[in-house]
Amino acid sequence: MMRDEISNATRTGIHNRRLILSIIRDEGPISRIQLSKRLGLTSAATTVIVRDLMAEGLVVEQGTGESKLVGRKPIHLIVNPNRPLVAGVRVRKGYCRTVVANLAGNAVSEMSRHFTGRRPEDVYREIEDQLHRLTGTAGIDSIKYICVATSGVFNIDDGIINYSATFDWHNVPFAAELSARLGIPVHLVHFTNAAAYAYLRATPPSNNNLIFINWSIGISSAMIVNGQIYRGSQGYAGELGHMSIAPLDGVPCTCGGKGCLETYCGMEAVMAKLHAAGSSLKLDLLDTNPESLSEEETAILTPIVKLMGTATANLINLFNPHQIIIAGEGVALARLLSDTFNAAVMDQVLPTLRPHVNVQLGEQDMAVHGAAALAGTYLINSLYNI
Repeated sequence: MMRDEISNATRTGIHNRRLILSIIRDEGPISRIQLSKRLGLTSAATTVIVRDLMAEGLVVEQGTGESKLVGRKPIHLIVNPNRPLVAGVRVRKGYCRTVVANLAGNAVSEMSRHFTGRRPEDVYREIEDQLHRLTGTAGIDSIKYICVATSGVFNIDDGIINYSATFDWHNVPFAAELSARLGIPVHLVHFTNAAAYAYLRATPPSNNNLIFINWSIGISSAMIVNGQIYRGSQGYAGELGHMSIAPLDGVPCTCGGKGCLETYCGMEAVMAKLHAAGSSLKLDLLDTNPESLSEEETAILTPIVKLMGTATANLINLFNPHQIIIAGEGVALARLLSDTFNAAVMDQVLPTLRPHVNVQLGEQDMAVHGAAALAGTYLINSLYNI
């Protein structure tokens, strides 16, 4: 009986330490009094936990807040901006971007560059070299956790990439091999989930339901539900590009199905249709004026943009998010034919949801910043694992 009681007390203590550190990271600067009220803990219990976190170098004091009472002003707490450090990595074909960040997810240093080679060894070598360059004299050992954002079919729990069309990989134990090479824990995350997490952290806490769509060669999505990434039972949720829109007589897809959205609206399919029609249109040079398109180009692109608008509306009807963010090369088409895209969304959204539709067209690939923030979360969980 006594062992169970001690075990439960220990579990509660570890749980509270993790909660307090997470809240300081996500909501700081915050005072001890605010933490106590937030978690329903006594002032004494909160003070002890904060003291331990400060002794471990995870939390520091920064300035004072206002107090309605006469006396000492409450001292604010933040996570240590200097240590521990984590890293977020975004890898795609021939390109790697790395951000070294503090526990709060704020970038300390970053770099990106193109590289050659498609073998796992080539990718590991590039990540290792970038980390060496970014950490300098502090060394890679100063990094305590790494989160790598990439594409492919994989389960984040085992870190094995079952299939990657980008690199033509099959059953690569990516996380385990990179971790063994660097001597640092490595977590694998789909880049759309990482990007969604980055956008979540940039929005008000009340907007904790959002969807991120990546419209590129492939089309994928990520759902944030009540502030948490929705992964599905096996971790494969969000394959919007493989939503079938013409299952009986549709275009064959690499997944083995027919009529997948990706085969019609994926940018590889879009450019193939344009080139087949003799168009020399380049997405990175697109004008925002739809009149810059020829009649034939408009005829090709209009149904594609309508389909993406309809797919976006379907997600709104399914999940009722606060916000949908769309990024990737395809955003250029949504901007170019914005009236067509917006009309397709609004026509298919349920009438009761129309006043609340909030679709934003993103600019940057935020996946690397989301990966860095997730690395901080995983580090906290590993430090106080129950």
